[in-house]
Amino acid sequence: MRNLKFIAAIGVAAICMGSCSKPKILEGTAVEVSTNTLTVTDLNGNIVTFVTAGAEKECPAGIKPGSPVTISYKDEIRDSFGTAWKVAAPANYNYLVGSWIQTYPVVPDGITQGFRLLEKGAAESINMATLVYESWKVQGNELTLSGHSIGNGQTIDFSEVWTIERVDEQTLSIRLGNDNMCYEREQL
Repeated sequence: MRNLKFIAAIGVAAICMGSCSKPKILEGTAVEVSTNTLTVTDLNGNIVTFVTAGAEKECPAGIKPGSPVTISYKDEIRDSFGTAWKVAAPANYNYLVGSWIQTYPVVPDGITQGFRLLEKGAAESINMATLVYESWKVQGNELTLSGHSIGNGQTIDFSEVWTIERVDEQTLSIRLGNDNMCYEREQL
């Protein structure tokens, strides 16, 4: 009888070790998104594909390629594959993807200018020949725009970190120090 209790205790401990372990966290960028899988590049550049069927999802606006994601998983990643327990992505990434036209401060002579935030972190300037946006990323409520400024015979690389004050499907308001910029989504 004593041996049976000991064997049962070992069995319960083995089950608990497999299912009661603390989830592991992987942070990265979505590369490919499908109904039941999510391929991510982690912060070290490793590519991992997670099965997401049955996973809890905290992705208010869905996930697009280039979106920052946080994956919780319990089992080990084997051969670059894992099973997600929970998937989280910020809503503001999907809202940010698109073309944004400056509304404030008002641009002189009614010129339309702004920027395009493309999937996978690429960016483009709209009607700004001397300020060339090339890339962007979002982390929390910070929008980083990078590129180069062309003027006076020189090119200067830049990277600006703006605080997102407001973003939704039609409006973007960002702040850098005392500078506030407001944009509306360009309707194509």
